[in-house]
Amino acid sequence: MEKFNPLRAILLATLHARPTEATSRYELMTISNQIFGAIDSPYSPGAIYHEAKKLLEAKMITINHESLHIAPLGADWLSALLSSEDLPGSITGRVYYLIVADLCGQPRLRQEAFKRIEIEMIKIDHLMPKSEHSKTGMNRALNTCLSHLIPAIQKSVIDIGAYK
Repeated sequence: MEKFNPLRAILLATLHARPTEATSRYELMTISNQIFGAIDSPYSPGAIYHEAKKLLEAKMITINHESLHIAPLGADWLSALLSSEDLPGSITGRVYYLIVADLCGQPRLRQEAFKRIEIEMIKIDHLMPKSEHSKTGMNRALNTCLSHLIPAIQKSVIDIGAYK
């Protein structure tokens, strides 16, 4: 499988959660940008449309009268991403992974992905140096960010799980 692509994952998760609803590329852009806009710069319409075209070429989605639907190959890709593929390496990637897991619309897969991210956050927390004296300036900044992000992501996993 290719490197984690947040846009691809969010588009597929959105379509996976709406199997019977007609979803246009414009609606996908709106939904995706609501998500990305809260975290980072929103994607341009061209980026959304280009990724949808790539998904269509890869047979991961189908288009019927401008309505997009996830295809079995796309559902399989999403399932593998959330259940067995390596987690994204960056904290931002893991936040996107968490969002994708929440969007996917399949409770078992969602819980499995949440458990994976929770375990990974615990591992990172245990690997962080605990002594302030052993940190250089850059490491100190990174570890300070991680020390706040790890509990926030762990809390997000618990909070999102409690709502569904």
